[in-house]
Amino acid sequence: MVGSCITSLALAIFYFVPLATILLWIVGSSIVCYGAYWNGQQKEKQHISHHIVRITSAIVITVLFILL
Repeated sequence: MVGSCITSLALAIFYFVPLATILLWIVGSSIVCYGAYWNGQQKEKQHISHHIVRITSAIVITVLFILL
């Protein structure tokens, strides 16, 4: 929940403060990825392919933010 709120804030301020957007996006997406990993650990059910897709998409979006 916290990670998604931070990433939403990053998207909202994209045109006003680009550097803050990148930092907030990295923090928010890291929290989301860690939360998904931790949830899988608690349930003792890991789906590695889901984590790979989630991390890859977060990295791609971060690179796009940097390039814009």
